[in-house]
Amino acid sequence: MDIEQMLKLYFQLQYQMTNRWLRAYGLHPYVAYLLLSVVFVGFSILLFFQIAFAPYLYPLFPLYCSLNLAEAGRNDFLKICFKDKTYKVIRIMENILIAFPFIAFLLYKHYFLVAFLLACL
Repeated sequence: MDIEQMLKLYFQLQYQMTNRWLRAYGLHPYVAYLLLSVVFVGFSILLFFQIAFAPYLYPLFPLYCSLNLAEAGRNDFLKICFKDKTYKVIRIMENILIAFPFIAFLLYKHYFLVAFLLACL
């Protein structure tokens, strides 16, 4: 199985697990994703409206989420399941998926340098 198929299977599994978790809590997944998007945008707008140094505080949120995904037990499990190259690509893709909405909002607010620095991390 090549790396593209492994990535597709891994992210499909993550998507299914997330949907099952949402359904277990009584939420329809599409409603939950829509609600999450609205809350994200609302929180972002409120943060930038209320706090003067928000452009410098804002990148800490995706960094915190990425660090949570870097938990040792989880990484050990991924290293056991996947080859080294596939593991690295999975971790990079996860970090990109987490950072993308934050980068998009920073670009929308015209904080290009902060968005570029976040993308580099």
